[in-house]
Amino acid sequence: MVDDQQGCQLIAEHFARGSNSAQAAAALVSAAYHKGSCDNISVLVARVRRRQPGDASSGPPNGVP
Repeated sequence: MVDDQQGCQLIAEHFARGSNSAQAAAALVSAAYHKGSCDNISVLVARVRRRQPGDASSGPPNGVP
């Protein structure tokens, strides 16, 4: 099993090398397999970045409170 700390570190290393989210997720799945997990491995990687001045508003769609 890959614990939260290990998973976050692995993802951060991949992003630092220029990997995209899909590549980072694949590396995390691979790490889980290599640590003995063999069933029901699910990975979700979301890359969040800080808004920069001048970015378009990214509020909820119309009609969503």
